[in-house]
Amino acid sequence: MKTAVIHIGTHKTGSTTIQDFLRVNRSKLQGRKIAAVRLDGKPNLSQLHLYASPKSRHTNLLRMRAWRDDAKYQAFADSFPEELGQVVDGFKGCNTYIFSAESLGLLRSDEDIRRLQSLFAPHFDDIRILVYLRRQDDLAISLYQQHLKGGSTSERVIPAGALGIYNFKSMLQAYEGVFGREKIAARRFDTGSGRFDIVDDFLSTIGIKNRGFAPIKRRNESVGVQGAAILLEFNRLVSDGGLNQDPSPFRKRTLVPLLRTIKSDSKLKLSAQESAEFMARYADQNRWVSAHYFGGQKLFP
Repeated sequence: MKTAVIHIGTHKTGSTTIQDFLRVNRSKLQGRKIAAVRLDGKPNLSQLHLYASPKSRHTNLLRMRAWRDDAKYQAFADSFPEELGQVVDGFKGCNTYIFSAESLGLLRSDEDIRRLQSLFAPHFDDIRILVYLRRQDDLAISLYQQHLKGGSTSERVIPAGALGIYNFKSMLQAYEGVFGREKIAARRFDTGSGRFDIVDDFLSTIGIKNRGFAPIKRRNESVGVQGAAILLEFNRLVSDGGLNQDPSPFRKRTLVPLLRTIKSDSKLKLSAQESAEFMARYADQNRWVSAHYFGGQKLFP
């Protein structure tokens, strides 16, 4: 029996660390009959999103602007299912196959998710979805920092309006409609306890003991208040202000790593009022997620 575990993020929940673990421990996992699937040598399988959601090629989300050419995209869409099948068939003796692409957590369309399912159905007896959820105010801060690292000149931490990326109910309902509730494992990304380890949780959720694997350092760590202020001023000097630009080499390779080393820097936070007001936007959706996936326990204590 072949089982596919599709890790769909969400964004800013340790996906890069998980993917690093899968990359570094690929051989050891395969020795346990677990395939850590790569495409083009990379563990972040953004091609899954690109195939499932053709419209995504018209956005900057996946940094795939070249795919806006219709003929090039169609050639990819025509060949990708067979190529994925060849990758799956290339693993011998494996029972569990892990696919990781955090951008899949952005899918909401029934059509797109069924298109995703169509990639896996011919090859697997069981398809399971694993998703991590991060408290929305904490997620907003992390996304703001990501935008700064990409060149943003905006001081706005809290986005205007209610954005889909923060609506976990709509995402879970969309996946339920295709794969079924029983196939979805939703987990909290717990940044507040100090004891949470994303790799340990990931492995235990899919039934693997974290023993004998190479350890992984946490990736994509944030900058603090001072670091964010310096980065903002740097962006204003060199950037035209657009979000998600390709970072300049100096910003990405030198400035951001340097800013992370400021030991006296305090953590970037919202005020208590800002946090409460932002979380209130998603209170109803969070209660639904709590009732359906966490036994009625408060989703984010």
